[in-house]
Amino acid sequence: MTQIAAGLEPEKPRRWRLYVPIIGLGLLAAVWSAVWFFGRAQVEAAITDWRVQEASSGRTYDCADEALTGYPFRFQYRCTDLTIVHAAEDLRIAVPEAIGVAQAYRPTRMIFEVKSPGQIAYRGAEIANAEWSLLQASLSLSGLQFDRVSVVADTPVFTVAATPDQKISGTATQIAIHARRMPERVSAPPLQDFDVAIRADAMTVNGGTVPWTGSLDGAVTGVPPTTRLSSAFWRAWQAADGEVELKNLTLTDDNTTLVSTGAVRATPDGALNGEFDIGMATRDPATAGSDPTAAYFAMLTTAAGIFGRAATVNGVEGRAVELKIEQGAVALGAMRLGVLPRLF
Repeated sequence: MTQIAAGLEPEKPRRWRLYVPIIGLGLLAAVWSAVWFFGRAQVEAAITDWRVQEASSGRTYDCADEALTGYPFRFQYRCTDLTIVHAAEDLRIAVPEAIGVAQAYRPTRMIFEVKSPGQIAYRGAEIANAEWSLLQASLSLSGLQFDRVSVVADTPVFTVAATPDQKISGTATQIAIHARRMPERVSAPPLQDFDVAIRADAMTVNGGTVPWTGSLDGAVTGVPPTTRLSSAFWRAWQAADGEVELKNLTLTDDNTTLVSTGAVRATPDGALNGEFDIGMATRDPATAGSDPTAAYFAMLTTAAGIFGRAATVNGVEGRAVELKIEQGAVALGAMRLGVLPRLF
């Protein structure tokens, strides 16, 4: 009453406070947009630099159409009619579309999807083709080096030309390939060491009717920091005492089982030396399959019976035989199989 009597008006509410959250949100959106477009420019520059580096090694990557989108929270790169050409090897790989996605706040973790089908041509002739319902890959980076990579293909159907007159065809419910840098480094930097794992479920080969399941666990040590498999790469790998170790290989159809372990390395003159122990056993020979895959294992089992020794494989009495590689010459027991070419 005193204020009104003195001619003073009541204080009006400060409406501008209502707009503070809206203004703050707008400023945050503007800052994030600037960050995203800056990141987009960095990604484009990285792709360009990578292509230049690959081109210097003789590999080119071409797209009929490509785009980098994904605003506001991710980067999505799409390439249609992707062709990869290695000029020195006269090798060409083609797929209809590849898509790569990374979250804007975690760009070192990428996921890829590749559309079916795919073809590989060597010296102008197709040497492999494949179809799949889904093919995805993931890649984790630490700086410019990868920490982990995985590739998974669902229901693949493939054909590989072993020779111009001999083709190998196969199917599977799923094939998965994983590789990662070893947590405990064996080789000194900049050399790298990797663990590798491969899985194949319900796989058939050359029209076989009995599905097989396969798994492989291994390691590769002393890998030089380059993706070009030149003679210089193999010389550096040999000088670092690099090795390919097969920790475990298992192929089984729940009746017949093959297991193997071993390692291979290079000699100073570029030849390969190695040894692999192979064990085979059939739980019930009377029900062993007669399809092509079973026939291959039957021949191998016969060879082990002649040149090998008695052994227990996964709890079943079977045979074991040693496969040796000396200066590139491959022998299964006392039976010589051929000679591998030198790496350099």
